Amino acid sequence: MPHGYADTPAGRALAAASEREARAAAVAHLQRRSVWLDRIEAEFGRDAAEAATKRSDQTMQGVPGQQQHARAADAARAFYEEARARRTGYSIPPAARLPIDAELYSFDGPCICTLKADVTLLAFKIDEADDGASMWIATEIDAQSLDAVLDDRLTLRDAMEAPFYQRIDVDPNLIVRDVSTLAARDINRDWLPAPGVMLHPTPTYDAPSP
Repeated sequence: MPHGYADTPAGRALAAASEREARAAAVAHLQRRSVWLDRIEAEFGRDAAEAATKRSDQTMQGVPGQQQHARAADAARAFYEEARARRTGYSIPPAARLPIDAELYSFDGPCICTLKADVTLLAFKIDEADDGASMWIATEIDAQSLDAVLDDRLTLRDAMEAPFYQRIDVDPNLIVRDVSTLAARDINRDWLPAPGVMLHPTPTYDAPSP
């Protein structure tokens, strides 16, 4: 653009047109993001939509203004596609032994552990039948969160708060009978560890009576 052209009527008109195009593009990206977030809430529930919104917002950090809304819309779409893929569950095949990577807490057998599938899962035993068959709830956990659990900087419940869960039924020998994927809205909240509980609870001490 020639020097001084921006101060001419034609230059100002061109700048105004460019600004209108930028605003229209931003609105279009915001609408596209809204569509994906609405789909996520409709199919997977409010918790999943809130997680998608948080991820979408994070992608805008440090991105130039004109690209922020496009990145946010793309992140919402990616979350939706990942959620659809997770419906089939992770690679925990039936008729195989529960893929325990590390036992974190045991009482007459493993009760809290990590599982090694396509990703690392934190698994919590929620019920056990008289014959020893049991039901587990598991969700993906990253290395940073797992370290925080092991160091008692993150409660078990907070570590397991997630948009999606794997319900795993195993026989008395820990052979997988069935695996199903559940959205957060479809699980019984009592299945999760009690609020405030760490992996290594602080022991209580009752002082002797005087």
